[in-house]
Amino acid sequence: MLIIPNGSRYKNPKGTQLNDFRSELSLTYLRAIVNCLGGSVRETGRTEDKNGIDATCEFFNIKGKGSIYNNLTVHFQLKSTSSLSFDKKNRLPLKLPIDCYKKYRGNTSDVSMIMTILLLPPDRELNQWLEQTEQELILKRCMYWVSLYGAPEVNQKSTTIYFPKHNVFTPESLLKDILIPLSRREKIPYEYES
Repeated sequence: MLIIPNGSRYKNPKGTQLNDFRSELSLTYLRAIVNCLGGSVRETGRTEDKNGIDATCEFFNIKGKGSIYNNLTVHFQLKSTSSLSFDKKNRLPLKLPIDCYKKYRGNTSDVSMIMTILLLPPDRELNQWLEQTEQELILKRCMYWVSLYGAPEVNQKSTTIYFPKHNVFTPESLLKDILIPLSRREKIPYEYES
């Protein structure tokens, strides 16, 4: 049971409820980061979700050296987990169905696609995922991002992708590593290392 500060209790979510809770935390994290840059987040519907898009974000007045576009749209797929850990090369591995992988690696749209993963503490520490006081709301751990553009072609039912540990999803990394390059019409390549 989780104990809420006012003394009430509720049962820990399990199964689908737990997955929904993780998904909502992922969307909340994305909203917080995007809003720091004055952007907007639209949660997508069933049609977009079937195409690997969980949220579409719009950004305005992006200015950087060499910028061509000031207004940008970026699609995000949001993943979350409490059971993965970094490998010896400081990468977070995630197994993806091949259809999802192909959509993200071969993106030919003018709208870029970024995959994120929210890494949470273990499920057994569910009561430590969030802390709230009158002064602050704290979501434990953080989100990582990766672009799969240009990732190697794969001919199997699934494949493992890697989120580099240095790709923490922050307002600064969103602006410097994603939005500014996109504003210059640059594609963000997959950082692949076998």
